[in-house]
Amino acid sequence: VSAPKPYQIGLGSLLPKEEECANLIVPVCVSCSHIAFGSIRMEPVFMILGQSAGTVASMALNKKKNIHDLTYSEITPGIIGSTQLFINATPLGMYPDTGSKPDLRYDLLNSRQILFDLVYNPEITSFLRIGKERGCTVLSGLKMLYSQAEKSWEIWNDDSLL
Repeated sequence: VSAPKPYQIGLGSLLPKEEECANLIVPVCVSCSHIAFGSIRMEPVFMILGQSAGTVASMALNKKKNIHDLTYSEITPGIIGSTQLFINATPLGMYPDTGSKPDLRYDLLNSRQILFDLVYNPEITSFLRIGKERGCTVLSGLKMLYSQAEKSWEIWNDDSLL
């Protein structure tokens, strides 16, 4: 199963129903189908879910609110502002569709953040260009492509493997 574009994981999938249990966030028990769960059960996704859960819990405590009473407009800036690394691991922005980019609140990016794009053509995508304008450190996928090529050359030319 492939997703036609990157997808978001809604906060509601991490929260039990409020009437069943208030103020509980369970980032590793996402409520979804087995197919959807298969697409998110990678370590980086679980790390992001954990960070997001911690940010939401902290916000609820600071605002003296129940987690279920926080709104997305309250949560989104906190999560984007506390994220250190954004990775575009999709083909968004790749030639010939160079104007496309991940759906992100770019106005919330800051100089403490790193944007890494696996796309290497063009070398500076819309995602990276906007990040650079916002003061972020940006890394193109071109270096990764070169590193992979060098490692492949080493592996295929290693006489000790014969």
